[in-house]
Amino acid sequence: VDALGSISDAVLGTLILNSGAAANSAVGGFALVAGDVVAAAYMTGTDVVVATFTCDSSGNIGAVIDTINLALDPGNTLHMPDIEKVTGNVFAVSYSDGSVDGWMKTITINDDGSIDEPELDSLEWQTSQGTKPYILQVSAARYLQIAAHAAQNRGYIWQVNITDAGIISLVGGVGYGAFDSYEYIGGVVLPVSGDVYVIFYHGGPSNNAMVATVTCDFVDAPTLINTWELFSGATSWPRAVEVSQNQAGNGKVFAVMISADGADTDQLKTIEVLNDGTITESILDSQQIEARLAYNPDILRHAPGIYLISARALTAPAKQTVYTVDIEEAVVARVGGIARRLVSEAFM
Repeated sequence: VDALGSISDAVLGTLILNSGAAANSAVGGFALVAGDVVAAAYMTGTDVVVATFTCDSSGNIGAVIDTINLALDPGNTLHMPDIEKVTGNVFAVSYSDGSVDGWMKTITINDDGSIDEPELDSLEWQTSQGTKPYILQVSAARYLQIAAHAAQNRGYIWQVNITDAGIISLVGGVGYGAFDSYEYIGGVVLPVSGDVYVIFYHGGPSNNAMVATVTCDFVDAPTLINTWELFSGATSWPRAVEVSQNQAGNGKVFAVMISADGADTDQLKTIEVLNDGTITESILDSQQIEARLAYNPDILRHAPGIYLISARALTAPAKQTVYTVDIEEAVVARVGGIARRLVSEAFM
């Protein structure tokens, strides 16, 4: 993908991480190790695995370098794990085990891709069912994690401390709290300003695309500020990215991709969240990316104003597709405006 958003039709490289028995795998997250070395966290039908491989600046992907199995007999492979770099060669991995309990472990991944065993530390963050974690590094040693909590699958956020040596601990006595008392099926958490964070997720009372803001100061329990139903139709696992500061300079604009279905439904939307956690509860702009469902989407800022979107398009024939869109970032009246629906697309 070039700086203008044009996508080459040729796939540069591929790598099969798991081709053996029980190859029903789902990759939950990637983390850059050093240089061209990348780590991927995924579940198979029998294990929770972290694997390392290389991907150079030309897109060439090397063979698997090393793997570590963090748990046997994991839960549903759709309860995908997440991985985050802590510092240096220390990484945190969060996942569900065979009892569907939530665990976080820290491991050492060396610059050459070799993985040390055993793990450095472990923390069972949910003993009665914890699934679909997403980790955000807030600052040195401070991390937030959102996930489904207990049998009701309610949306919870955890405040976690991880030292440079990989020692994990919850903020004493007040490490977690609810942001959705109905249901959480998956999402992301992003910083807004100071101790204020925004969560984009699938859930709520009607299982729709939701937005919530919370305060997390790593001293007191998390506090819910505001919630809003972004989209009232069927959707799944929204993904979002920060676009820029808003026009007034008192908040941020975010781009949200949802997998909504419908001939006249816009899947890409931009919204505004103020620094105090207020959600302005209006769509700044929106565009339709696919005529039908754009399943399990993701969105990434590629270059100034250029954003990549990946989704499994169900417009016949179904295909995994990468799109590029142009979103206004300058602090002007049109901030958050989606200037072009589609710059380019490529099928995989």
